[in-house]
Amino acid sequence: LREAREESLRLSARVHELEVALEQRQHLAQQAARLRELLDLRAVLPLETIAAELSASEGSPFASTVLLNKGRADGVALDDPVISTSGVVGRVIALGPHAAKVQLILDRDSGVGVVVERSRTMGVLEGLRADSESGDLPMRFVPALADVVVGDVVVTSGLDQIYPKGLVIGKVSRVMASTSLVKDVFVAPSARFHQLEEVLIVRGATEPGRALEATP
Repeated sequence: LREAREESLRLSARVHELEVALEQRQHLAQQAARLRELLDLRAVLPLETIAAELSASEGSPFASTVLLNKGRADGVALDDPVISTSGVVGRVIALGPHAAKVQLILDRDSGVGVVVERSRTMGVLEGLRADSESGDLPMRFVPALADVVVGDVVVTSGLDQIYPKGLVIGKVSRVMASTSLVKDVFVAPSARFHQLEEVLIVRGATEPGRALEATP
């Protein structure tokens, strides 16, 4: 009976070891897949980029920033755009030697010049509003008669002189009629913010010193 118990314990321990090893292999496989996607994106972008990993996140639902493990010594500059394989993430707002703070496009104080890819209707994408329930972002200054429909792809316009033209932001999720001169348009961002681990920092997309430098 004692030998049977010992054998049972030994087998249980071995099963646990195998389960841990399997989880580690799955994690490594998922990480490898993400990095391959990042390399594929980097290869097709006509831009110079720096690969970075998230080291921390902070902020409320309406004030969101993340920290990256690359900084000034790695060639990162203030206002450098940050993108993922699925869409625009945000911009660098503070720097340390080997760290960068990024303001997400979800942040309530964020603003991105955007354009509807199909109709070329322009606007400004703002961050999450206090009354937002869906997580969709408002696209401001869209004329009431503009040609914008649900499903339209929205990309950066380049007019804010921060984000290069043509980076994917997301898709129009709602268009609401208005009695004023503008209509209410909302965009579902394509970047998967809840799954962010690795990103690309776009170098040289802005003039140096456009924002106040600080240490995160």
